[in-house]
Amino acid sequence: MTKEKPLKWISCLSPLTCNKEMEDVKMETTVLKVEGMSCEHCVKAVTNAVGVLPGVSNVSVDLKGKTVTVQYDPAKTNLDKIHFEIEDQGYEVIA
Repeated sequence: MTKEKPLKWISCLSPLTCNKEMEDVKMETTVLKVEGMSCEHCVKAVTNAVGVLPGVSNVSVDLKGKTVTVQYDPAKTNLDKIHFEIEDQGYEVIA
């Protein structure tokens, strides 16, 4: 009989990203005020653009509140990159 190695668990925070060593990651959350978003296309555009940045684990868009909430690892990405991706989609980051 052979001994099986124990399985190593992988933590996935969202379908956009997956990190094998989440216990060492210090995530930050930022809420940005964004102008110009009005429909589900806007939600998808921002979510997809920001969500593929390295270190981003969650993106949430609130059309009514005109906000984008991003959870990210500051060791892998930063606010400038997040702002750039949103503005590259045609929206204006206010704060």
